[in-house]
Amino acid sequence: MDIAETLMDAGADVNVQTLEGYTPLYLSSQGNFDTLVKLLLSHKARHDVQEEDGWTALQVTGLNIQFSVQIFVEEIFQAKTCQLILWILKDF
Repeated sequence: MDIAETLMDAGADVNVQTLEGYTPLYLSSQGNFDTLVKLLLSHKARHDVQEEDGWTALQVTGLNIQFSVQIFVEEIFQAKTCQLILWILKDF
């Protein structure tokens, strides 16, 4: 993180885009690099820059949160289902 912060402090463009339109904030949001996301935002990275398909870093973050919640719920459901099956089978 020291290198990224040094580059930003030296004036690196935090909103630079790849050919596909991805920004450092977009890629960091997609990869769940929370520390880098905070650093980029503190250096005025824009969350509303769209990539070639129209997605923004903010939208990607929302999808990651939804996906994390979905996995959490599925894990709980599977655990509860296993517990129920074991409880039903305990008398057999």
